[in-house]
Amino acid sequence: MRKTACLVVLGVLVAACGGSSAPAPSPSATTSPPPLASGIEMIPDPVGDSAPSAPGYLDTVAYGVSETGGHFTFAFEVAEPIPDSFEVPMGYDAAQWSFCLDTDLSSAPGGYPFVAIGQVPCEFIVTAVSEGGPAIGTLIDRRPLAHGKEAETSSIPVTIDEATGAFTVPAAQLGDPSRFDWAMTASVIALPLPSDDFDDLDANYEAMYRWTG
Repeated sequence: MRKTACLVVLGVLVAACGGSSAPAPSPSATTSPPPLASGIEMIPDPVGDSAPSAPGYLDTVAYGVSETGGHFTFAFEVAEPIPDSFEVPMGYDAAQWSFCLDTDLSSAPGGYPFVAIGQVPCEFIVTAVSEGGPAIGTLIDRRPLAHGKEAETSSIPVTIDEATGAFTVPAAQLGDPSRFDWAMTASVIALPLPSDDFDDLDANYEAMYRWTG
């Protein structure tokens, strides 16, 4: 039976404050910043802490966020190179690497890209989705959901280079935030969206991180 995971942080968000993203708990693994993350303070994630059935390209080993020149970069590294072509594991339709951005602690919209799992503290989701080929980058703006409107989506560039990936998003598209909490996940998902059928194979949302400008 498929496991339906829920990207909802209902407990206390353990957030570290400072001039850059910093982890709340100290990770047990170390890693060097990947090439795509040059200049970004990368937070290490233990190798092998993903779901047992997860391939290495869905096992995150580092991630980080930076802002330069009015653009945010969201970078991640996985345990093995992401193949140019692969069969999506566990019978799902697509693999996904995504960042949840909680830019408004007083808001937790319910709805897209989910169906009925309730409120989710992500005003934005930065996501790369691959159905076994090239990854497609999308920014999901969930803020309209809080006002009874539909979420908005837009294409964003995502660069995959072996075991590293990076998104670039203009700060203006995120409402020019001065701070936000964030979490990164590697998942497998059912399409089309919206869908509550997905499995977060490696995630850090139990202890979100905080970016401050």
